Amino acid sequence: MVYTALLNCYAREKDVEKAEATFKKLTNTGVMRSPLVFNILMHLYFQTADSDNEGMDKILEKMESNGEVFPDWKAYCVAADGCLKAGIMEMAMTMLKKLEEKTKSVAFDTLLKSYARKGNKDELYRIWKPDEKRDKIYNKDKLAFDVG
Repeated sequence: MVYTALLNCYAREKDVEKAEATFKKLTNTGVMRSPLVFNILMHLYFQTADSDNEGMDKILEKMESNGEVFPDWKAYCVAADGCLKAGIMEMAMTMLKKLEEKTKSVAFDTLLKSYARKGNKDELYRIWKPDEKRDKIYNKDKLAFDVG
């Protein structure tokens, strides 16, 4: 718990070197049970303009392959935003698709905004369509879209 708080402090200060060292300590002690520490580090990479997304890719890959901590919707959201920022559109679409698989109604606002930032109308409209398998979307922007 102390290392997670420390990691968060380093991330807020945008100190990549100290954050990575703290993340490594967390990894070595085996105390990571949730995606939180991964998300903190990925968000740090996004905030520090890791233009090739190498840092985020490594963290996401580690989450997907470790078998203990699986990426949540926030992880894919941060990765998609980072890819969009870096102009890596194909990777951004992959992350948005993975985000969509993980998304519940609470997170659809983020998904919709990501597709809109990418400028992909087809995907945006596809998400707007009702889906019986998905929870209802309670989003004032969607309600305005449906009414308008």
